[in-house]
Amino acid sequence: MQDTCIFCPQTLDGSDEHIIPESINGKLHSKSIICSRCNNLFGTRLDPVVKETFGFLLHVLKIGSGRKLEVYDEDGGAYHVDNQTGRVTMVKAEVTVEKLQDGKMRLSVQGNDEKKVVIALAKKAIRMFGRAAMKGEFSIKRELGFRGPLSAHAEIRLSPKLHLMLYKILLEFWCHSGLERKWIISLLNKIGRFDEEVPELQICNTEHQVRMPVGDEISHLIVIRSDHEKKIVYGYLELFNTLCAYTVLVEGYEGDQIDLVYHQDAVNSKVLNNPIVLNLEKITETSDDFQHNLNKLFIREEDRRVKAHIFEIGNRVKKEMDIEFANVEISKEAYDRALVERLAQAAAEYMTWTNPYAFTDHDTQNLKKINYLHSVIIADRKADFEFFYQQFIGKEFLIEDTKISHVLEKFIYSDHRPVNEKPTYKVYCCYISRKDGSISYGLASNLFHSLGMPFMPEAFTWL
Repeated sequence: MQDTCIFCPQTLDGSDEHIIPESINGKLHSKSIICSRCNNLFGTRLDPVVKETFGFLLHVLKIGSGRKLEVYDEDGGAYHVDNQTGRVTMVKAEVTVEKLQDGKMRLSVQGNDEKKVVIALAKKAIRMFGRAAMKGEFSIKRELGFRGPLSAHAEIRLSPKLHLMLYKILLEFWCHSGLERKWIISLLNKIGRFDEEVPELQICNTEHQVRMPVGDEISHLIVIRSDHEKKIVYGYLELFNTLCAYTVLVEGYEGDQIDLVYHQDAVNSKVLNNPIVLNLEKITETSDDFQHNLNKLFIREEDRRVKAHIFEIGNRVKKEMDIEFANVEISKEAYDRALVERLAQAAAEYMTWTNPYAFTDHDTQNLKKINYLHSVIIADRKADFEFFYQQFIGKEFLIEDTKISHVLEKFIYSDHRPVNEKPTYKVYCCYISRKDGSISYGLASNLFHSLGMPFMPEAFTWL
């Protein structure tokens, strides 16, 4: 084992390097590959690009410091969503200025943080009118909810620095595994100099044609293997099973057989030992569109949450039964039977009302009922839905929670997970209060239920 840094001639000094960056929950690390100087340089110049690239995933998966995500309403207003509390707060209160017909000026501000709204309005008024602003008339209109669904920028952008980072991960894994540096010395020198003229990495597996994640897998994967027939050593890398890359590290290779794999769960850090089979014939089918992989990842993450919730429900039911039967004489057989029945009932209720889409084996009739209950429609049948329900736009409805009449202004469509491989929307109603003009939202299905409308699955083609 060499005692010098793999990127420069300096002697190793015990600097601890995370081969997959710690910012994306990488746990493989070594004190035998890089010096403090290079570690600091990479930490400043390359590591941030990984956190920036996967920032939205860090938020969704609740990893590291990716706690807050910036999201936007239909008008471009920015908000922060806290993934621990679920709280949504606006980033900045925007003040609009309107000149009225009588020559007066009206300042308006909207937002869900009362303190920020008042401060923004006061600052703008003082800048425009000075002390005279204190004589202005103020009114507050409260809205329930947001102006439409919130969305976030969820995309992966490739860049030369990101390519360097991917190469760095592969090369550090090579050296950490004890392979000879002589085969990759040219690449090590380029990465050490931050030379962006490294060989092009092949972005691949954008539709999981090279490797399909197993079950609800969300992982990081590094593979270095030799191919004696082609006389090459190649590297393959997956980050969150979403950004996947392949490159030939060595050509003309005639050394020993190499088959090195590091595979870890990207969320809970557990090392995985699943056999890794790569369909290298599909490497050439390349695209820079990661939407397929992202959509599949979000579904697997949702499935994980469902399993965790069901596990929590099971523990709660068991504790309740243990207390209930603690002082009652009952046979083990009767206890086990009652426990199974209660667990099944609790799980069925959860899946029906909270997350039925984690299962894909619903028959057509049940799936229509589930879609109806959860206000989900097939995306390409949106026009059919609107034609059928257009009659309700502009009509008044009594909102039971407030006992105030509201007018249904429009339907709002939010992207939902695919059902049987078909894109779907979750549909909401946008209401305007007759009392004060405030806005509120509710699932479309709640409106239909309140009207006592019959459920006609055969006629409802949009389900």
